[in-house]
Amino acid sequence: MNDALLRRGSVELVAALALVAFVAGRVRKDAFVGSSTGPPIHVVATMYSHADRVREIDGFTPLLLGRAHDCDVVLAADSDASRYHARLEGDDSMLFLRDLESTNGTFLNGTPVRGSIEVRDGDEIDLGVTRLRIERIGRTV
Repeated sequence: MNDALLRRGSVELVAALALVAFVAGRVRKDAFVGSSTGPPIHVVATMYSHADRVREIDGFTPLLLGRAHDCDVVLAADSDASRYHARLEGDDSMLFLRDLESTNGTFLNGTPVRGSIEVRDGDEIDLGVTRLRIERIGRTV
């Protein structure tokens, strides 16, 4: 009798873990340490600062975002952004956002980014007072 209860409890635990994995499916478990591992991905985004459109970004991964002059997307006017704030990376035809341990954090659609998370068309990324709206992701070059 105890073995049957143990097996049933194990099945329930596995089902609960599967549900959590499904719900959190956009979170990447093996976050990048370096640059992109797949072919470059074309990214088109609109950058806003204080709700005003600043410019359009049109580039290929990896894209480094921050205040430093050597970033691919320089957020020079955003004192709340870190020098090296976040990175957009491509892997297996998907786009991922990685927070680079920024001081004020990186947010995807209002949710704090921990590690690396998948980004999709229409997503909004907040870094300091700057917002990037992902307009289009080209799956391959």
